[in-house]
Amino acid sequence: MLHQNELIRYLRQHELFETLELPPPSNRGVIQTPEVPLVWSHLDYLSASYIDPPEQRMGKSWRLPINNHWWRADYQVSPVKPYRYGVALNPAGTLYWSDSQKNSGSLLVLAGGDMARLRREMSVSDEEIMAVVNAQARNITRIDFCSNIDRGDPRELLENWREGKVKARGKVPYYYGNEEGRAGFTVYFGKPQSDKMMRVYDKAAQLKMLDGIWTRIELQINGSPAGRMLTDMCQNGAKIVGKQAMRSFVSAPDLNWYNEALEGEDIDLRLTPAKETKFMNWLNNQVGPAIRKRIDADMHLSEITDWIDDMKNYLAE
Repeated sequence: MLHQNELIRYLRQHELFETLELPPPSNRGVIQTPEVPLVWSHLDYLSASYIDPPEQRMGKSWRLPINNHWWRADYQVSPVKPYRYGVALNPAGTLYWSDSQKNSGSLLVLAGGDMARLRREMSVSDEEIMAVVNAQARNITRIDFCSNIDRGDPRELLENWREGKVKARGKVPYYYGNEEGRAGFTVYFGKPQSDKMMRVYDKAAQLKMLDGIWTRIELQINGSPAGRMLTDMCQNGAKIVGKQAMRSFVSAPDLNWYNEALEGEDIDLRLTPAKETKFMNWLNNQVGPAIRKRIDADMHLSEITDWIDDMKNYLAE
């Protein structure tokens, strides 16, 4: 069981979790340990591409392709492929870009610490950060959402899957670390290069700071599903959408701690639309355009109307 007071003290002073609702200390500064599981959830990574690279003005002044009220260029950093340049942003984040025609545009990256710093220094929510980032973005390229709980063990999730008690869209999970010890042990569903990947691991062991239990469930969304997820999060709330996406991706009905960490409102969510069948592709790309072409040309209108009415009557039978 957790040394919960230690965890609460850590969360209070660490910049990642300044928005977490924690029990207040008493007049003597003693923290009342809650009896229920301690669960906190938030956006942990966000990246977006922009059409334009930054424009350098005199000296170190830059005109950024994102909201200048929030960010200003601070100092240059090493770039990441395929970009040629990089600059650290103040108060948080990194911007990468190229000046060649082949790799034009720029990429904004907000890692976990960057997100936390924006929440603290700008007094903004995850939803507000996403709205500002998305306002001028060409594409949202990646979103990571995590839910944390002060109990659980990643090895239990893997064992439940082996016993056939876990339903996962990530197919066969794989793991890293020694199954004999939870420290450094991580279970993965999906792969980094796929649209979706979930990892479950011991965050306390990773930080090498806590003598207790801190299990993190983290969902990484890449490519076009990331843009759809951001839209849903801005409309319905990051926590509601993030936890729904996790429950849909990996379901473990017999693991209490897993379900407590992901408990939330059920909503309809489809990050990846169903693949179009050959028949629907034929209807949408051949039949439909052919009919619209004749309607636009004022041709065969009565025959088309009669045909549509026949189909409606057939469906109604």
